[in-house]
Amino acid sequence: MSIEHINPAGLLKSPAFSQGIVVPANARLLFIGGQNGVDDTGKLVASDIGGQTARAVDNLIKVLETAGGRLEDLVRLG
Repeated sequence: MSIEHINPAGLLKSPAFSQGIVVPANARLLFIGGQNGVDDTGKLVASDIGGQTARAVDNLIKVLETAGGRLEDLVRLG
C-alpha cells in the first residue's frame, strides 16, 4: 500500500508538498486533531513559539507512531 504523489509538469515542484496525492482505496486513514505545545498534563512546555512548535510536532509524531505510521506517511497538514 503506497501513496502516489502527483506533480504534473508545468506546476511547482515543492519539497514541502505535492500538488495531489492518491491514496489506495484499501488504505487506513488517520485524522489527527490539532496538536499544541503541551505535555501530557496539558501544561505548556515552553513560553516561546519555537519550543511550543517543536512540542506540537513531537505530539503529532507520537500520534502517528501510535497508529502504526511514520512522519513520511503524513499526507496533509492544515
